[in-house]
Amino acid sequence: MAAEAPAPFVHPSTKEGWTDNLYRYVNEMDFEGQQLADKIVSRSMNLCAVIAFIVGYINQKFSYTVYIMLACMFTLMVVAGPGWGALYKKRPLKWRKTEIEKKYQVVAGNNEKKHK
Repeated sequence: MAAEAPAPFVHPSTKEGWTDNLYRYVNEMDFEGQQLADKIVSRSMNLCAVIAFIVGYINQKFSYTVYIMLACMFTLMVVAGPGWGALYKKRPLKWRKTEIEKKYQVVAGNNEKKHK
């Protein structure tokens, strides 16, 4: 009976998990997505401030104003904070090729390098 060789050790930090995929999904947004997020936050905070002031004034409770503003702020942190893929990444940047990529092109299919 020959002993089987143990599987090679793979460090846990090199494995990709669900958190890596989530980080890639919500990490970045394009320039137009940043402008959209800024518009959403600016207009929503102004609207919430007016509503909070009116509610606080009618009820004569400043705490209502504070609670409404805090609720609005936390809601906007979830909506506009992360760069949600479908909402803020509609027009990704097109990067220029590096000098090495210009000099050597990888031919699709057989991974041979072709010199221009």
